[in-house]
Amino acid sequence: MRTKIKDIVLQKDHSLVVGKEHVVKGWVKTVRSQKSMTFVEINDGSCFSNIQVLFEPGIKDYEKIIPQLTTRL
Repeated sequence: MRTKIKDIVLQKDHSLVVGKEHVVKGWVKTVRSQKSMTFVEINDGSCFSNIQVLFEPGIKDYEKIIPQLTTRL
């Protein structure tokens, strides 16, 4: 089930969203890769805020996913 970004960032009780799994659908605003991790900001148009996702090399298919993350169409 999809979770809108506004429902995450505007949640007053953070215990309801932190540490939980969410499906977010939107577009990539920025990608910043470092040696040990990649930060990706995503927006879905539900609010002005973005959500930042952290990708670490230990996740499944990291080497395939990261090159595909781009802000271009």
